[in-house]
Amino acid sequence: MMDLRARVVYPLTALVTVNTRMSLMSRKVLFPAVIVSFPLLLVLIFRLIFAIWGPPSNDPADQDPYTMYSVLCVSLYLQFVVPLAALLKGMTTFYEEIEEGTLMFLRLRPVPRVLIITGKFLAYVVTVSLLLIISLWSSYAILSSIPGSDMFWGDLKILLKDTWILCLGLAAYGAVMMLVGTYFKRSILMGIFLLFVWDAWAAYIPGSAHKFTIKHYLQSIFPHQRESRGVQGIIDALLSQNTPSSMTVSVITLLLVVAACIALTTLAFQFKDLSGAPEGD
Repeated sequence: MMDLRARVVYPLTALVTVNTRMSLMSRKVLFPAVIVSFPLLLVLIFRLIFAIWGPPSNDPADQDPYTMYSVLCVSLYLQFVVPLAALLKGMTTFYEEIEEGTLMFLRLRPVPRVLIITGKFLAYVVTVSLLLIISLWSSYAILSSIPGSDMFWGDLKILLKDTWILCLGLAAYGAVMMLVGTYFKRSILMGIFLLFVWDAWAAYIPGSAHKFTIKHYLQSIFPHQRESRGVQGIIDALLSQNTPSSMTVSVITLLLVVAACIALTTLAFQFKDLSGAPEGD
């Protein structure tokens, strides 16, 4: 047990702690912070307007804070914030080491390469998850402050479920982006294609193409899919044609995606030239 702690637990904990602190203190965290804070800014503006001019309409559904929160989660956090934050932060997990040619120093450390990769990846997950939680919980608290709402305590379990599902999405998307960013230089276009073309539109392809997207498994376990209206109704109709996967299958699949991407990134450390020399896509 002590040998396992010395070889795995302590080095991994140190890697996560150091890289998380460096990431939070870096100016490069501002970009994902801005993306994650965008829904919160909209909520603040809406709450200010609500306080000054009252409800936007006489429709009770438009005055329900939980409905607003539900649409916010589905339309912004799940489909915009999580993928884009993963693109901006997950893809650059090893960007500096590759571009500056210092990746060789990571290889020379007396720590298994899989632990180095896992540690830096977990640091990304912790960093962006902290930003996401601050934004999500603040949005929830602000919307629950609308007069007549019993949302704060009544729907707290939903908030907690939203939190771990969105963080799982950050991990899955981030793992894929880490893999793309490690194997390909100037890979931003590939990342955009995977996240905002394939992941967003594969469900429209007849057959089982939707099961090869991260979005399908996140939507399958997300608690708000059946409650949103308007534009989001298109997605509901889409899900009614493509049967959602079960909770167990969805969670296991997303975790397997993370594990597979870490394993493939480890192979890149072992066999691929990551010295920073020019290389085509």
